[in-house]
Amino acid sequence: MKRFLVTLSFVFGFIALALAYGSTLLLGDWGLFLPGYANDIEAFTENRRVETEVPGMAVGILNKDGLQWDGYYGTYNGTDAVTEDTIFMVASVSKTVVGTAAMQLWEQGAFDLDDDINDYLSFEVQNPHNPAEPITFRQLMTHRSTIVDRDPLYDNMYTLQTGGDSPWELSTFLKAYLTPGGEFYSTDNFLNAMPNEKFEYSNYGNALLAVLVEEISGEQFSDYAQTHIFTPLGMTNSYFLLDEIPADVEIANPFYDGIAQPHYNFPDYPAGSLRTNVRDLSKFAAFYLDPAGNEAGILAPDTVELMFGEYGESADLGEGQMGLVWVHFDSLLLNAKGHTGGDYGASAYLMLYPEEGYATIYMANGNSSSMFITRTILKRLKTEGAKLQ
Repeated sequence: MKRFLVTLSFVFGFIALALAYGSTLLLGDWGLFLPGYANDIEAFTENRRVETEVPGMAVGILNKDGLQWDGYYGTYNGTDAVTEDTIFMVASVSKTVVGTAAMQLWEQGAFDLDDDINDYLSFEVQNPHNPAEPITFRQLMTHRSTIVDRDPLYDNMYTLQTGGDSPWELSTFLKAYLTPGGEFYSTDNFLNAMPNEKFEYSNYGNALLAVLVEEISGEQFSDYAQTHIFTPLGMTNSYFLLDEIPADVEIANPFYDGIAQPHYNFPDYPAGSLRTNVRDLSKFAAFYLDPAGNEAGILAPDTVELMFGEYGESADLGEGQMGLVWVHFDSLLLNAKGHTGGDYGASAYLMLYPEEGYATIYMANGNSSSMFITRTILKRLKTEGAKLQ
């Protein structure tokens, strides 16, 4: 199951469903006929978790000073209750850490955003349909590199059968996928388009950005993230690789069809394998809300502003614009900067409202049976966040 940016803008979907099923069914699926619990966010959130059929869920609201409210519901492994210590796989929310790492090196003058990535890689990557046109750092960050996550190979690289981390080392796999003669190479691994011509959401493109972090810094990406991002922010329960997680940590199992699945990974792990909890992720989000006032100082305020800029279209249904990894979500319910994630038995939303001064977090160890109801959770978190400021 491909990691993806979950679509939040739903105007067209609203119209299509209304025509197909009628307003009564639509409104029921949207959650408007469910209990409102106006004064009880705990009851509201648990009700919506049950309705969306996710086994476990953790949510939070934070401002620049840190976590202001958090809630934990359901089970993380089919038996034991989710707690504040439970870490969830946050899928593509992981990409914001990759972007942060890359921009730290950019601040140091290690590269320019529009540089040819081949000037920094130990192997060469070219779009075979347009080999003379370079792929740049900016294109990797805005999903305009033309690198494609080719199925069925993409799904087959998951360790769903065996569990554990992938036997493939990150750069070795991407070299095998992106260079002629490589074990997984195909011209179909690239769009037949010029780099920067089209938007194509690419996990492998983001993972290649992580390889560039490795090449420039001389550190394995998971080590780099721990040393330069997690430790300065005080994120003590955040991990990219399963082998790094202590045995006594509560890890939420991904659930599929109501059955707990093994803890899995994939060779492009930086693009989607971050496992963290609400308390840790709130520290990351709090930095982005107030980079000037945050003593961790993992990026300069001007760099954060640059990342929050608008650099072209994003996904289908018009979720505003792509920033540098960060996304502008412009929808009926949400107007945020953030990132979303979905994978096999995992879903997550990190929504930032910098102008209002707060952010919200949602993570679950299952895939919602109703995106409309999930959106009511996100909207309620946004509403409650405004009240807490």
